[in-house]
Amino acid sequence: MPFALFALATINVAVGTQGFAFAGVLADIARDLGISIGQAGFIVGASSITFAIGAPLAASLVANVERRPVILASLVALTVINALCGVAETYPALVLLRVASGIAMAFIGALATVAAAALVPLEMRGRAFAIVMGGLTVAFVAGVPIGSVVGGAFGWRATFWLSAAVCAMSVGLIAVSVPPIAPVAGPRPQISDVTRNRALLRVLSLTLMAFAATFAVISFIGPVVTRTTGATGAGVGALQIFIGLGSMAGLAIGGILSDRGKGRPAQLAAFSVMALSLAAYSPALAAPTGSVPTLPWVL
Repeated sequence: MPFALFALATINVAVGTQGFAFAGVLADIARDLGISIGQAGFIVGASSITFAIGAPLAASLVANVERRPVILASLVALTVINALCGVAETYPALVLLRVASGIAMAFIGALATVAAAALVPLEMRGRAFAIVMGGLTVAFVAGVPIGSVVGGAFGWRATFWLSAAVCAMSVGLIAVSVPPIAPVAGPRPQISDVTRNRALLRVLSLTLMAFAATFAVISFIGPVVTRTTGATGAGVGALQIFIGLGSMAGLAIGGILSDRGKGRPAQLAAFSVMALSLAAYSPALAAPTGSVPTLPWVL
């Protein structure tokens, strides 16, 4: 696999880190800004919803543009936005900055996997996608837990400065490692082509359900763990690592099975495991304080 794929994977390291690095310190954000934990959690939704709505529009706007400059510009914007989040003084300002981060992510998300596909032959695209998406796993194994540790030690604003540093790192790697990637020639699909394609809509619906279920837990895991176990900072970060380890295993297996034409059985198994693991949170969090089992986190 070309090294450029791993450089592209750092895009998702940056996106995942800046999207959830502050999840472990939501209670601190709420207390400092005088808002509820639910309102603090909305800063996750502010960027995610903007990203989801803006990605199709962003993809159409840059359909005929060379990929590399757009990715670099978006990552630079994400670096600056996260640095500004670290000095935001009010909740409305923080929400607006997170909306801006969603816009930047929309352009990145529209191009990262497309760029990966252009770097490898057709029969290797499943593994290439797994490598690029594996950046999210690295974010959950390292970036997000480190964010909890940094936030616990230096305050919640430091989590955004950490995110800005990770985004800047990705800018450097993309600049020196990824070659120019020209847009694909030929006619572009229209929105109506997507809405009329039932198979594609089913895939999009499954993706929506999977991310909604998982991120609903990940977004508020910090306050829940602190209230249940008393763990803060590094303690929350240690538990967050298990989510990333499970994601790492799933992406590796999924990429291999996809290239072997076994995507459907893999999806069925993945959703079954996801449902069981998310259901396991309830009895786990009902356990006596300080004795939350680690199994749900691993799954």
